[in-house]
Amino acid sequence: MTNWVHEAATVNPRYHDYDVAYYECVYVLLEHENEFLKNLFKNANQK
Repeated sequence: MTNWVHEAATVNPRYHDYDVAYYECVYVLLEHENEFLKNLFKNANQK
């Protein structure tokens, strides 16, 4: 988050910085899990 460009604060924001950081972490975790499961499936189907 240190490289993010901070915009001027609004009265009623749609999201907060910590929400974005959390969901970015969740997204990266799901990407890694998906890659792991695809590799597991590929290895299980090899003869």
